[in-house]
Amino acid sequence: MIQLKLVIYIVEILLNLILGIETNTTRKFEQSKIHISSQIEKDSFSIKSKNIHLNTGIQMKYLEAGNKNGRTILFLHGYTDTSRSFEQLITELLKLNPELRFIAPDLRGHGDSSIPTLSNSNGFGIKDFTNDILDFMKLKNLTKVDLVGHSMGSVIAQEIALEYPSRISSLTMIGALVNGKKNRAIQEFLIPELINNWKKQLIAQYGVDWKSKSYNLTPEDLGSSVTDFLKKNWVTEADLKASVLEAIYFETIKIPLATWFGALETLSEIDNSQRMKKLRTPTLIIWGEGDELTLKEDQERLIKACEKANDLNGTPVYYKKYGPKGEKSKAPGHNLHWVKAKTVASDIIELISAEYPFNSTLNK
Repeated sequence: MIQLKLVIYIVEILLNLILGIETNTTRKFEQSKIHISSQIEKDSFSIKSKNIHLNTGIQMKYLEAGNKNGRTILFLHGYTDTSRSFEQLITELLKLNPELRFIAPDLRGHGDSSIPTLSNSNGFGIKDFTNDILDFMKLKNLTKVDLVGHSMGSVIAQEIALEYPSRISSLTMIGALVNGKKNRAIQEFLIPELINNWKKQLIAQYGVDWKSKSYNLTPEDLGSSVTDFLKKNWVTEADLKASVLEAIYFETIKIPLATWFGALETLSEIDNSQRMKKLRTPTLIIWGEGDELTLKEDQERLIKACEKANDLNGTPVYYKKYGPKGEKSKAPGHNLHWVKAKTVASDIIELISAEYPFNSTLNK
């Protein structure tokens, strides 16, 4: 029986190679190659994958590397992303300072972490994400951390910095936003072009019970037109290796629809413009000029909000803009830490180590 399965497996792969016929086996084979390659890379840099059960009810998967007794940098990834987002950045940071400790969790409903149970309320509120992280820190005996947030992760990081300032030593925000109500990518692309179209498809299929019946479904269940759209328009970054993008894509299309709907609803209602004047934590804002999700106008709103904190509290705030290297190169985009990991790592180390980082505050 095993020999027969092996023969079928080999035949299906040969059909793909010779005739270009894609089968379920070849798709799984390609995904397994990417997974194995990624695991080898993780192991070679001593990045370990672990799990922990939170008191919030979430089973959280996380990556950990570095000195377990060292100063801890905690990374919060973006919307529909996973801890994989920070693997290359952690690798570069390990090279710069292996005495630090690096932890990157999969947020609730993302990657290999569990999703909240279905209820009448949205289980993907910023306070829900925040409570997960605070409980994680408690269970891991992390009294204080340096916090790095990308995209949605930056909004969660803002919440922690504003409400629990004693728990963090520094704040780094990459591709960040402070006001989801005015973010054009959310209001003009994600909601009308993506989420609303998916909702129409689900309502047509399931009727009034669409939300409960689709809660654990993924974009894969919506068909190839959806997954192809995501591959072309969502999982992108200039100059990133195709193999890395492919690995990220396979994770993205497995994110539950509950997360896509719930987390975006939360982001679309966020506005920390006035609250940020309370900020007292040394902060670094990093942005790529090719970012099409958090635009220059989003950065201007964020900087203006942080300027108030600088004026009122003397909070050190630093701004780094990443542009193209030459005329023929492309400016890094929303996921700039994927392609500029070495530079981002150097900036983070400078923020947390230098007495006077970057020479001056809000250096535009």
